[in-house]
Amino acid sequence: GLWMSESITLVDGKDVAEAVMLAQVEGLQKLPPEQRALVEQALRQRAQQKTRPECLTPDEVALITRPQALLARLEESMPGCRFQPVMAGGSRLSFTGQCTNPDGFSGDLQGQWTLSGDRATHMVLRGKGRVAGAETLGLKGGAQALHEFQTESRSTWQAANCGAVKPRTP
Repeated sequence: GLWMSESITLVDGKDVAEAVMLAQVEGLQKLPPEQRALVEQALRQRAQQKTRPECLTPDEVALITRPQALLARLEESMPGCRFQPVMAGGSRLSFTGQCTNPDGFSGDLQGQWTLSGDRATHMVLRGKGRVAGAETLGLKGGAQALHEFQTESRSTWQAANCGAVKPRTP
């Protein structure tokens, strides 16, 4: 069915998508003003679009009730990270993880995933570690410093029919 998902990732309290967009805008200074304005507008719209539609197959929805499968999917979306369940029961899963991604985040994480009924999910992931590209994001201490990492996501079921939204391909 059709789900709407939204997420935000913060490093040291800064919205990563917004920081990347600002860095990209700074790189556009060499373009003619009218072309730069169009590209800046497109970048801002993309950065503000934190909600996205997703079409989940029945098999993907079934993963929601299997902790190991859920963590495997999280590992696919976060290269270099491995997660282990700490407590799974009812509609809640607590887990820990470690990431070693030289092109992204390297550090320890703790997370919690919650299912609300059968039509909404919420996940919070927090940790501390090193962040590649920290200078580009304007983070103090650069890539060698330890930074606070947090990502939060919510998904809500919208309809049984996905309409024009296509399912993800493995």
